[in-house]
Amino acid sequence: MPPTARPTNTQYDGVSITLHWTTALLVVSLYGLAQLWDLPGKDTPLSERMQGWHVSLGIVLAVLLVFRLAWRATHPAPQETDPKSLMIRLAHLAHWGLYALLLALVPLGFAIRWSGNHPLSFFGLIDIPAAFRLARPNARSARELHELAANILMALAGLHAAAALFHQYVLRDGVLARMLPAAWLSRLGLSPGNTQMLEPR
Repeated sequence: MPPTARPTNTQYDGVSITLHWTTALLVVSLYGLAQLWDLPGKDTPLSERMQGWHVSLGIVLAVLLVFRLAWRATHPAPQETDPKSLMIRLAHLAHWGLYALLLALVPLGFAIRWSGNHPLSFFGLIDIPAAFRLARPNARSARELHELAANILMALAGLHAAAALFHQYVLRDGVLARMLPAAWLSRLGLSPGNTQMLEPR
């Protein structure tokens, strides 16, 4: 029998969408705090509070990242119409690059905090004591790697966002809409688009 085209669901599930946008918000907030906490002056109360918020949100990001990876492993992304295309492969490479950078940033951030013999304080509610302490040269290297990974992450996330907008408004293939909640789609007048997957009958 010849293959028959049938529609396939291209929309991400609600949990994946929530995890995606929550992660994005956390990453932007963490990066923003790191760029701003020296403005009030080093070792000032406000600067120290901002660093504390950075640590607390980093703990939230660590938990969220573990849950997100577990969810992705048990709930695969929607089928692509042409998974072997160059654009799809580049998109997958960017996705896994973002995951890799996040997985590097979290332990590096913890190591930096612990290197100063400071506990990981979660909004002043729970303190996680230092599991280890790095020597000063290693601590400096961890800080430099953490900053480098954060800058690369933001650059890659910017490219990721630009690519999504290009797909949505230039190629008009509904890629951006796949990761938007249904309520947003109706307000923005968008639709996820209908893709076709060839499957033997």
